[in-house]
Amino acid sequence: MPTFYSLMKTGQRQGAAQLAGLIFFVLGRAFQFASRFDPDVKEEIKALPEGFTLVMNILPNGPGMAIEKLNDRLVYLGGDVETGDVVMTFKNMASAMLMLTPQQGVGQATAERRFVVKGDISYGMIFTRCLTIVLGYLYPAIIAKRQVKRLPPMPPKKQFLRAMLYLIGIPTGV
Repeated sequence: MPTFYSLMKTGQRQGAAQLAGLIFFVLGRAFQFASRFDPDVKEEIKALPEGFTLVMNILPNGPGMAIEKLNDRLVYLGGDVETGDVVMTFKNMASAMLMLTPQQGVGQATAERRFVVKGDISYGMIFTRCLTIVLGYLYPAIIAKRQVKRLPPMPPKKQFLRAMLYLIGIPTGV
């Protein structure tokens, strides 16, 4: 059975790769911002060792992103890092696009084996919990519900942080 990606023309594949790269950029900046200002993310990343690196990428030769823990914060390293303590690799562009564009949740993608995780699974779970929080900031509740089982609560303080993420965090990388 042909996949979504195999049915795409060459120009569309290139467009999908560019969109995935943009989403990784926004996601990396959002992790960086959340690790600095969100108390839940700060609590989660305390368990990670200093210098811990998480890499997400897409096979074959697709875009990626890397984040590293430095001084009790996550720092977005860009997409050129290929190795890390935990590496999450999507098997193909179609699988990545389903999860990166909120069409499929992490749980469903895991059940369908759309990605492979290499490294310490306990650190992968910490990343998954942080991802749930970050997705709550990035997407409105109606969209984020498709990606995560339970959304974290969004009291007014977190609504303010969401606005700050969009206005300052993503554009400047604070």
